[in-house]
Amino acid sequence: MKNLHAFSPAKINLTLDVIPRQNNETFHKIHTIFHKISLTDEIEIMEAPFFSIEGFKIPIQENLIYQGFELIHTFFPKEKLPSVKVKIKKNIPTGGGLGGGSSNFATFIKLYLEYFELGETPQRLLENSGNYGKDIPFFLTKSNCALGENFGEVITPLNFNFKNKKILLYQPDFKNATTKMYTHLTNYGTNFTEKFIQKPDLKNCGNAFDEFFMNEQYQAISKNFNGYTMTGSGSCFFSFEPKEIKGCESIELELI
Repeated sequence: MKNLHAFSPAKINLTLDVIPRQNNETFHKIHTIFHKISLTDEIEIMEAPFFSIEGFKIPIQENLIYQGFELIHTFFPKEKLPSVKVKIKKNIPTGGGLGGGSSNFATFIKLYLEYFELGETPQRLLENSGNYGKDIPFFLTKSNCALGENFGEVITPLNFNFKNKKILLYQPDFKNATTKMYTHLTNYGTNFTEKFIQKPDLKNCGNAFDEFFMNEQYQAISKNFNGYTMTGSGSCFFSFEPKEIKGCESIELELI
């Protein structure tokens, strides 16, 4: 069989509101609007005598792509699941809030099902994928823009037409640890998502984690973050205006 290739897109959060944890909840419930962007990893698969991944340095069992392969096993008879060799070219930075690992997981599953003609992603597989990453169900849907609720895994497609809108994505030279960011967050009670849905305008983007622009690391980059929005819990952030921040790499991309 021939090799099969696909692009694995990153995402930004046009909005993100965080709700304080209740009782014994492990995660914070959120309201967010996800949107895929033109920054992508590249994934290629081919049938092979055993499963392998090229392009990662971490142990294979810790790789989300391998975990996606294991998840597929629970929904299809084993005799239909040949092993594959996976090649990946990483372009999406890790630790930036761009969902690269989750996108790889979802893209691999869709690519594998197409390669072996196993049909569309089963609904129960989509629902179970949220156990591996709360934004994975978004990447498994066909929609490029969607509302994420509960812990982010409950997805409602949105038909906003922002395709080809230019965006500047900024990559600081540091990463944000997600758990630490949520632990220190104080900016609860924001209502960015509902306001955006009522008036879908890119000027209405907002993220509860934007409060961290006041932190020392961000202040070392710029004293003025008016018009910038964090993606996820960062460290990456974006703007729809052509703004330059000295000492911070920026990439011109598009919403897809």
